[in-house]
Amino acid sequence: MTDLRILAFNMVKQGVKEGGLGFDYIGSAVEYIYENTPDRDEDEPGGVVTIEPGSTQAIRMLLVKLCCYNLEELMDRKLLPKALRRHGELAVDMLRRLKDLEKADIDYDKN
Repeated sequence: MTDLRILAFNMVKQGVKEGGLGFDYIGSAVEYIYENTPDRDEDEPGGVVTIEPGSTQAIRMLLVKLCCYNLEELMDRKLLPKALRRHGELAVDMLRRLKDLEKADIDYDKN
């Protein structure tokens, strides 16, 4: 199963890099991944989470990044609200990611 997870992760990662994932696919992938992978039991102290490449958390984080970068379009198409309502962990993951992006924007503005 580990090899299959790594293969799936690499395929999704390649699709993200090439920009070949359509918005409908992203919505379906988020639903599928969050329904079929375990939630984290606890967060690491200080909010730092260690994620191994190819793990179920790695595929979740890849999709979270994709959702954050395409948030407006996914919300307009009503693909994300349903997933957010069904999967609270997705909302938590996205808020963490958006918080990190906001910090990067603030740091960038200072330079």
